[in-house]
Amino acid sequence: MRTLAKRILSQKGYRVFEASDGAIALRVAAAHVGEIDLVLTDVAMPNLGGRGMVEELLELSPEIRVLFMSGYPKEEIFPDKGSANRTPYLQKPFTGETLFSEVRAALGYVK
Repeated sequence: MRTLAKRILSQKGYRVFEASDGAIALRVAAAHVGEIDLVLTDVAMPNLGGRGMVEELLELSPEIRVLFMSGYPKEEIFPDKGSANRTPYLQKPFTGETLFSEVRAALGYVK
């Protein structure tokens, strides 16, 4: 999924940094502070899940935007948010167009 997402976003003109787990993602982000506008992360990842990685990442770069993805429904991943849940979330499986649209929305562009 990571390779496919990278290919789709790269073809759309985005510069994509890739990491195979949360710990590596933090190292990549630390090496590129100020260069990363959005983190697309799976909720479940080895060596530091997506939520934990994002918590640490926001300490490093508080302005960074995040788009979570998972195969589980959003309500199961973020149950405490209720119907007002505005956490950017991409349900797997998704199409390339859906990925591109959700990335643009998470960056603040109109869908």
